[in-house]
Amino acid sequence: MAKHDNSSTVVASTFKNVWGENTGGSGAIKLHLREIVTLAQENLGSNRWAVKQAAAITLADVCTSLGKDITKDQADVVYPAMVSAVGGKSWGGKEKVLEGYVELVGNLRKIPDGKRDAEAKKIVIREAKRNNKVYQAQALKNLGKFVGYMEEEDFFNEVQEIVGRALGEEDEEEQGDKMDIDEKGGKAVRSTKHTLYFHSLEALGQAFRPKFYKSEDNLGDVIGYITKPPAGLHLNYEGKVIQAGVMETLASRLTNSPKNATLLKMWDFLVPLASDRGSEELRAKAARGVVNLVRLVKGMGENGKDVKVKVKGDLEKIAGDERSPSLKAALEEAAGGL
Repeated sequence: MAKHDNSSTVVASTFKNVWGENTGGSGAIKLHLREIVTLAQENLGSNRWAVKQAAAITLADVCTSLGKDITKDQADVVYPAMVSAVGGKSWGGKEKVLEGYVELVGNLRKIPDGKRDAEAKKIVIREAKRNNKVYQAQALKNLGKFVGYMEEEDFFNEVQEIVGRALGEEDEEEQGDKMDIDEKGGKAVRSTKHTLYFHSLEALGQAFRPKFYKSEDNLGDVIGYITKPPAGLHLNYEGKVIQAGVMETLASRLTNSPKNATLLKMWDFLVPLASDRGSEELRAKAARGVVNLVRLVKGMGENGKDVKVKVKGDLEKIAGDERSPSLKAALEEAAGGL
């Protein structure tokens, strides 16, 4: 636990070295799991804030070390402690605790427990609703991961509500739920807004599961968030890659073609990105989305004739201009049969 003491770099560094030189890594944690968890859990109630934080981060580290091979007996020891660790207000570093908790829940999917899943859902959604924007940005990232684990449940309405509030509000924080933020030169604020937007998109993409919906409303909502970022938010290539990746996710999960106007909105967003000479990563993401949309276009009937003509023309141009042999081959293959 001492190696996670954020109040003293000397203490943390010393005990990291001691731990590294005298243990077998994760094997030692598994061997002494009950003792480590008991010690950390007892210190979650400490009057010293630094000790509480160290105890919580220790438990998160334990979850990471147990990994996918965790057993039911190990879970019975560590899970209740993690529920306690992830409680309370946000603080610098708590995102590591939430990440450990979500990873633990994901690794426990092989051990079915409806009560645990319901509790985990409440906890992860609660944390994603925190008003502290720095923390909320990371909580949304973990919400996306959690939703990804829960493949047979529909989270779209909950995620959309959280995202809508997060992106629609100014950078305000609840009284008593604050974290010191370095706003020197305004850089931290801008970075937080970008991170909040990126992780919001990824969470929405994970939550989009067409098999649960009878209309295209949810698809249109996510497309809106992708194509219309919050006012004043200027995106670099990193942001465009994320936008393209989420649009790709939407396209890959559709089994039937949406309305022509909706499909063309997705298409017209991806095509310029698939032609961008500045980033092969961006082109690759966009190209995969394009290929998935072509799959849907090929299944259109007579009503999609005009769409097919446009898609074929755009696709041939993209493929003709592409320099990467692998991307070019994928685009040309997709064009076959149009």
